[in-house]
Amino acid sequence: MKLKAKQKVQAAKPDVTRGTFRKVPMCEVLGNKPARHFTCRRGRWMFVSTEAPEDVTEYHFEIEDFFKNPSSVVDWLAHLSEKEWFDAEDFLSMMHRFRQATESYFAM
Repeated sequence: MKLKAKQKVQAAKPDVTRGTFRKVPMCEVLGNKPARHFTCRRGRWMFVSTEAPEDVTEYHFEIEDFFKNPSSVVDWLAHLSEKEWFDAEDFLSMMHRFRQATESYFAM
């Protein structure tokens, strides 16, 4: 009788978009699914669901990783600023939309 190898059970990551923000942001592509990634598609920054169709030109990372802690925000911003293609104005435009989508006003 063969024993099945134990499967490593990965603990689910906490959903930062549910606990950190007043409102869960919805995907800017699908509209009806929670956003989990910041992505740059064809030069435009958006927040999208993991169920949104991918684009071969996109660069993306998890919203949860970006907001993990203050140091991660600093590190991500510094990392992005080193990219030749990074458009800070468009990224901040996305952050304004994200602020509205999460109702993150007056949090400072």
